[in-house]
Amino acid sequence: MGRAMSPTQFQRRAVAGISVAALVLTLGAGRAQDSGGDHTSHHPPPAEAAQSPGPSAPPPSGSAEPGEMHRSQQRGLASSMIGASEPAAEELRALHEKAQSWITRSLPAILAAADDIAASTARGDYTSARASAGALREATARLESGLSAHIGMAQGRAPRDIALAWYRSEMQLQGAQPEAPALFGFTVRHLSLMAVLTLVLAGLLLIQLLRARRAAALIALARMPSVAQEATTAVSVAGLGESVAPADDRSSDTILPPRLGGSRAPWRGELRVIQIFDETPSIKTFRLAEPSGGPLPFDYLPGQFMQVTVTLGGDNAVRRAYTIASSPTHSAFVELTIKNEQQGQVSRHLHENVHVGSLLTCSAPYGDFTFTGLDEDCVVLIGGGVGATPLMSVLRFLTDRAWPGEIYFIYGARGTDEFVFRDELEFLQRRHTNLHVLGAMPRSPHTSWFGWEGAITRELLAATVPDIANKRIHMCGPPAMMRAVTDALTSLGVPPGKIHTEAFGPAARDPADLAPARPSPAEVAAISLTSPKAASKPRAKAPKAAPATVSFLRSGRSTALDSGMTVLAAAEASGVEIPSSCRVGICGVCKVRLVEGKVQMDVTDGLSDTDAAEGLVLACQAKATTPHLAIDA
Repeated sequence: MGRAMSPTQFQRRAVAGISVAALVLTLGAGRAQDSGGDHTSHHPPPAEAAQSPGPSAPPPSGSAEPGEMHRSQQRGLASSMIGASEPAAEELRALHEKAQSWITRSLPAILAAADDIAASTARGDYTSARASAGALREATARLESGLSAHIGMAQGRAPRDIALAWYRSEMQLQGAQPEAPALFGFTVRHLSLMAVLTLVLAGLLLIQLLRARRAAALIALARMPSVAQEATTAVSVAGLGESVAPADDRSSDTILPPRLGGSRAPWRGELRVIQIFDETPSIKTFRLAEPSGGPLPFDYLPGQFMQVTVTLGGDNAVRRAYTIASSPTHSAFVELTIKNEQQGQVSRHLHENVHVGSLLTCSAPYGDFTFTGLDEDCVVLIGGGVGATPLMSVLRFLTDRAWPGEIYFIYGARGTDEFVFRDELEFLQRRHTNLHVLGAMPRSPHTSWFGWEGAITRELLAATVPDIANKRIHMCGPPAMMRAVTDALTSLGVPPGKIHTEAFGPAARDPADLAPARPSPAEVAAISLTSPKAASKPRAKAPKAAPATVSFLRSGRSTALDSGMTVLAAAEASGVEIPSSCRVGICGVCKVRLVEGKVQMDVTDGLSDTDAAEGLVLACQAKATTPHLAIDA
């Protein structure tokens, strides 16, 4: 290794390295993965062939030279070019030098990887040869990145346009191609659209004509009592005395909300943990099934959530709501993807104490943050952190059913080591050409990342999703992230009615909207000691309001309802079970019907207009304003 190579040897090794790189890239591009089992369809193994990185691809840590680790943490090539729409001559020269450095650093890596492949195959160590092939692919990709940047700038294109063009190519996006006029200045597309609309109009007119004729026939039939009586008798005989339901003209694959009986009460019971998957260092997926091995005892829609009840510290039952991450197309199991929060009692208990075979007390389904693809031809799913779980349920449902619409999945995280469902998203994007996935996050140490480095911004959304102002948006993530993205969407012209968001728990609300906490006894004592006037002056007692009463009709129980006490607190004190989760009026789990009396509620986010019209109230927020309440619970 210490001898100097002659020019002939160097040329031969360069040619051999480039030839091996072309062979590896050709073989890697043609490889495909198949689903290997029930879980593989949702959690496929990582792809062997890495996606071709763009101009922003940092050098791999495995092939770094001394001092390379510091350089790999510098700003990526695409990140530098994206902010240079009209660069000055000095900045343009710096970009040329940066692209040239990527080219010069990649050539030794190509030669070294080619030597490693030759040496490994000679001694039969194909595992090492395979690892060297990966290094060769990455080095070749860096070489292509630098060359692409040089060519684009040589053609006079703006660096920002070069970087955006690479992001579009990675997401399989194509620009609209203008069409030449075909007839009278109209394009073929316009003429086709007018022909279709004409046919639709003719069909609607024909339907109206048929309906008018049918109405006239019914009127004539109503004026003939004997004929009407015979028709009624025939229907009664055909149904053997039972009413005949009208035929359902819906297609067999139409998705409807689950029918849970007349009371629409959710299912409650136990599910068994049959598998646990480690998604990231802090996130696990729990697969739950019916203990007897049968189908799930409830139906749900993609995007809904379920409630899990665990017992902590003896008899302390604690409930938490977790979004269902699996697809309703799988009726044998349901999956919950949960992050181990440091301050979360239930999530920590699930991560540390629940194992395969454990039984969990659950109730489901809840929520209306759903999407099934009906009446839409495109959807944009924006998620942050573990907030991707309802969006993954929607994505899995749409891809399982081969939904033909365009799907844009944009995901942000604190770092690449917390990129949940990364392997599955790459797998689904390779299988479904209508799926466009974009990740936006900083690169974590010792990880490979060729995507957007940073947060989800207005510029990124505009460059990623064409005509975003007319797209349906579903978004779930941390409150700060959702507020920032909502502002960006609003500035891009997206109407508020097209932005659908979901968040659970007190964190979903702005702290300024929450009522201030009452002072603790210690704080009251401290105030009394530091304020002699307050301590010595006797306080006038406010007249105590007479307590109201609340009756729970189905349970047959009544109890006193002190001033300021919620219906949920009174129910728990009297042993009446009302499902609850967030307890701040957001999730809507504790909805009950108010039969008699009036209440006031500080927060009504969990109630829709339809719920309010049907007399439903949130038990966690409802406080009596009349002497007596009657609740259907």
